[in-house]
Amino acid sequence: MRLNKNIRLALAIVPLFAVSIMGNSVANAAVATDGKSATTAANLTLLEKSGPVDPLDPSKPVQPINPGTPTPTTGDLRMDYISDFHFGSHEVSGSSQVYYADFDQVADLTGHRDPVTGGWVTDSLGSYREVPNYAQVTNNTGGNWELDVSNSQFIGLNSKKTLKGVSLRLKNLTSHNTDPNASLGTYGGVDLKGDGSSEPIVNTTGDSNAGTWTFSMGDMTPLRPDQKPDPALKGNMSVLLVVPGSTEKVAGETYVSTLNWTLTTAP
Repeated sequence: MRLNKNIRLALAIVPLFAVSIMGNSVANAAVATDGKSATTAANLTLLEKSGPVDPLDPSKPVQPINPGTPTPTTGDLRMDYISDFHFGSHEVSGSSQVYYADFDQVADLTGHRDPVTGGWVTDSLGSYREVPNYAQVTNNTGGNWELDVSNSQFIGLNSKKTLKGVSLRLKNLTSHNTDPNASLGTYGGVDLKGDGSSEPIVNTTGDSNAGTWTFSMGDMTPLRPDQKPDPALKGNMSVLLVVPGSTEKVAGETYVSTLNWTLTTAP
């Protein structure tokens, strides 16, 4: 399956799995007339729950701010959420520059299941807070899988000119699972050149592949109260855009690249 994303826009949401056990009923229970054998029934209903999760704690459902138009993938192996990357507005420079992506903003959700319909009901929405940019995958197949990404060149919306030589780098990818004991480790990251070449984000092996996974790009190491962030370093330092000083730039232009994310089964 493939998901196309424009890095200026926000992505919404796809379902996560929840389990509901139906109790207090036995269907077609029967007792043999000789008193020596009997049959009963047991059942289980699996329900879907909409919403992405906290990239650093996948047990917590969250709601992203301005998630944009939903572009979900579906099925037992699916992409639930992938961040867009917003690099902001900056003055044109004749020297090489590094720009950092804005963090995602999410709010914690609390809710419950409707006892009649089984649907998810939101009870409260917390304050929005910043989290690392991230990708989220759910695997209910039990098999291995691979997540790859490529991107197009950065093209001006108005001038249609290419911002040449740009490098989009995703660094310090760390895996998190709904099972706190599961881990796929930390990945060095990828360097996307805009030539359409696909780069692997993660490729699972062995038995550690199931459940809901998030891959955070960097972390949110808190600052001490007496620390003030350097304005030049504002943003996620694990998602960066490198623009050469020598490349032609058009003042007032917005440049856009499309990222293509592909999730496939693996041996």
